[in-house]
Amino acid sequence: MQFLKKVFEVANFPKNAIVLDYFAGSASTGHCVIDQNRLHLNMKSILVEMGEYFEERTKRRMENAIYSTSWNNGKPVSRN
Repeated sequence: MQFLKKVFEVANFPKNAIVLDYFAGSASTGHCVIDQNRLHLNMKSILVEMGEYFEERTKRRMENAIYSTSWNNGKPVSRN
């Protein structure tokens, strides 16, 4: 995810950019967009995943990223 954060920094997206990830996989791009939005950007993301693990990985990671910025052993450390 550090790589994606660097890409977002270098790309200098506008505040209202829409990011499309058509191989969402583990939702790293979506997670990065959520983190960028915590920095007062207004980015949106469209994630597409056709794999069977959508419920297990993609959706779960997005829910966790939205709920809290820090986790420890599967439990949120803070809720922000």
